[in-house]
Amino acid sequence: MLSIMNKPSRLAIYKHGFIPLLIFVLTDNPAEAADIAFLAGYQADSDLEISTSDQWPPENLPIGNPGENVDMDDGSSWAISINTDFHNNPNQKVGLFYSKHSSEFGATAGLVNPSLDIAFLHFNGTNIYPQSDRLSYFVTAGIGAAYYKPDDATLNDVTRFSLQIGGGAILEITENLYIQLDARWLPTFFNSEASVFCSGGCTISVNSDSISQFQMNAGLMLRF
Repeated sequence: MLSIMNKPSRLAIYKHGFIPLLIFVLTDNPAEAADIAFLAGYQADSDLEISTSDQWPPENLPIGNPGENVDMDDGSSWAISINTDFHNNPNQKVGLFYSKHSSEFGATAGLVNPSLDIAFLHFNGTNIYPQSDRLSYFVTAGIGAAYYKPDDATLNDVTRFSLQIGGGAILEITENLYIQLDARWLPTFFNSEASVFCSGGCTISVNSDSISQFQMNAGLMLRF
């Protein structure tokens, strides 16, 4: 065991200036490592349905019939993931995940403006499994919220509880720079609320307890 007298006192260091004091604090109380990943990917979206005719707004009538599918377009997405070591364990992480994807409702909905933005904000826990000096696999799970923002005036914005489960790989390029690849399933829970998007009538309904999005991501991760 090291004797406390072998360490320079904080007072002695402080007398020599702020920078030596800062160095002493950082080395005497090392901070947990942090990662930040910038990801681009592809998101696949579940279909919705055309609502019953008594919900249709007079100014917006669907092309399809009640109960027929309304596609949500798949397409590009982006995400940012920020994590820190859990209890100084580099193979266990906790952090936040945010992603955004722009989609459109299919033509059968008959919407004047079919555009739709979908965003997720989750608190995540991650386990990392090193395979070699440079390659690691990971699994992750999260809990948070999904936000659906339709542009059409007959549809409301919606925020609902959501989860995510995923996994991927991390490849070291340098000590502080990595490539990250992952796949994620992101279900959102609606509790069969058929009128969830409606605003003075609507043509879109949700007929199940949940809808799902799937993401494939790739990007760069910085480690501090």
